[in-house]
Amino acid sequence: MGKYNHIPMLTGTENYHAWRTNMKYALGAEDLWCHINTGTDPLDPLNFVSIKPLPAVVTQPTDIETTAIRNWLVDDIKMKGFIHHFLSTPIRQMIPDDQELIGCHYGRKNLGTQFIIRKQLAALHMKDAPDASRYMGEHLSLRCRLLEMGTNFSKEESVFQLLTRLPQHPEWRMFKSQIEQCLHNEYSGTVITSTLNNGSSISATFQHNPMTFESCSTRICGEASRQMNEKH
Repeated sequence: MGKYNHIPMLTGTENYHAWRTNMKYALGAEDLWCHINTGTDPLDPLNFVSIKPLPAVVTQPTDIETTAIRNWLVDDIKMKGFIHHFLSTPIRQMIPDDQELIGCHYGRKNLGTQFIIRKQLAALHMKDAPDASRYMGEHLSLRCRLLEMGTNFSKEESVFQLLTRLPQHPEWRMFKSQIEQCLHNEYSGTVITSTLNNGSSISATFQHNPMTFESCSTRICGEASRQMNEKH
């Protein structure tokens, strides 16, 4: 398929998530992802579920309605044909070109795969500032795979993983210390008081950490850029 030759054939559970990510981008570029996705946010039209149009009067569709229905059916066939093209022969024989069925069969939780991905995350290390792009990209890819599998991978754990694998150079150690101090400072408490029926009150303290994977990634990339600019 020319420009989509980089998409791997789906061969099983081990490459399902990489395959699905590529399919999402490719079908999105063809404006066909909406035939698979079940999004309900009208402000996100590319991910908003596409439903087959129906005529106002079922027995008497207008020409415009007939054209709309036909166009939808053609796009649906294109989507299914696209998926079918990237299924290995055994999978084509076992499962029809239905993304939902494929996802249920191959996208299920797989503890073995989760273990492998976590080992890959643990083995990731950022060598220096120019290596930041590779490091962040691989970390993001592995993190997304875990989340897509429904794994319990909190933002705190993802931030911890990012910071732990930074270079051991003095500049990066100082940067890491600054981030950790920010985490400590930003870890705030909010007291919520509720009045009970007998007139007394009860208070609870909730703590939250505003540092996210995305904001931590941005800071790391910014620091890497700063260090590289200083050397030029």
